[in-house]
Amino acid sequence: MSAAGIVLTRLSWRLGPPLLLIAVLAVTHLRWADWIAVIGASPTLREGIANILEILRWAAAAWLLNRLAGVFLWPLVARRSGTPVPKMAADLVALLVWLGTGLTMAVVVFDQSPTALLATSTVALGVVGFAVRELISDFFAGISLSMERPFAIGDWIEVDNVAGKVVDMTWRAVRLMTTDDVTIVVPNGNIAAETFRNYSRPDNWFRDEIKVPLPFEVTTHQGARILLSAVTQIPESAAFHKKPSVSIDGYDDRGVIWRLLYWVPDFGRLSSIHFAVHANILRNLHMSGLRVPVPIEEIRVMRSSLGVEISSIQRM
Repeated sequence: MSAAGIVLTRLSWRLGPPLLLIAVLAVTHLRWADWIAVIGASPTLREGIANILEILRWAAAAWLLNRLAGVFLWPLVARRSGTPVPKMAADLVALLVWLGTGLTMAVVVFDQSPTALLATSTVALGVVGFAVRELISDFFAGISLSMERPFAIGDWIEVDNVAGKVVDMTWRAVRLMTTDDVTIVVPNGNIAAETFRNYSRPDNWFRDEIKVPLPFEVTTHQGARILLSAVTQIPESAAFHKKPSVSIDGYDDRGVIWRLLYWVPDFGRLSSIHFAVHANILRNLHMSGLRVPVPIEEIRVMRSSLGVEISSIQRM
């Protein structure tokens, strides 16, 4: 099938049902008088059927308008902006079209006062909005996230101290799958209101850190060699163009606190890479005849002239 045939098929599939409904309603409108004369309907029945047909005409028009927006308007906006229109934004416009059509039908078909209808609708919307304000907040936050696109399906993010892979995004929440295969549901409002980390942007590589205490007698050259070689012994990290680095973070009663910064290819492999680095550090310490220092407490017991034992504890 040619490209033109494919386009026509898609257009007929998307626009065919509302156009068919409009055509049926048009034929019904033209033959309406003849049919009423044949069945001899009462005025009440005639008025009821006429209202139903009028409602169907307005509904068909709204249906066709939304389909036209999906076929022509949103692709045009996507081509102009360079990014696809978020689904939640398109759904919001479709919802507004249906709400506008409903209000128009109330005025035109049922002869309702626009002022009274607007006042009643405002009060009703205020009550409903107050009751579901959290859902409304999540909905608009979801639209904002869809337009800004700070993350996508498949990205690893951390929010509310929970890290996981984005597996689904809806109008209300984002679903994360943790490394323990546990699904976490985070409302869109929480993500929009707080700072979160995306470990997959601008690419999947990110930097992790490990703090290791080493004895005071370890020289800076020896400490850097022990820690850096623990990373370079991992093939993926060694092949990456960004190299690991070390620095001294501080001192405590155990010794010198070293800070090792190394690159991880993907957050999903953080646990295995983290373990491999730790294992290499312990092996390097063992091969160097060193061990991870621990706090040392010296207990001194002295006997006074009165025969009373006096003890003191001093941390080394």
